[in-house]
Amino acid sequence: MSVVPDEVVDSMVQVCLCVDCVYVDANGYDDSVSKDWPGFLEEWDGWLFGRIDADEYTDGEHFSTAACDGCGSGLAGSRYDYLAVPMNTKGDGR
Repeated sequence: MSVVPDEVVDSMVQVCLCVDCVYVDANGYDDSVSKDWPGFLEEWDGWLFGRIDADEYTDGEHFSTAACDGCGSGLAGSRYDYLAVPMNTKGDGR
């Protein structure tokens, strides 16, 4: 029996986050965060992020030229695989 309600499991989303998003998610915003970091997109208000360890070789990290799913930054660089989970059981993040 799962301890996570089915409607939450069904609403989980895999995202790729940039280094700044990973740092702020783990530690909160402070002066060491790049001044160019735009902040999390509004669509992620009410969601939690959890790290995915993809496999023993990549640790969920990869290089990408695609925009960060967390903040929308188009800068190329390392991306980290995460799961976004809504903080409620409606699955809409609100």
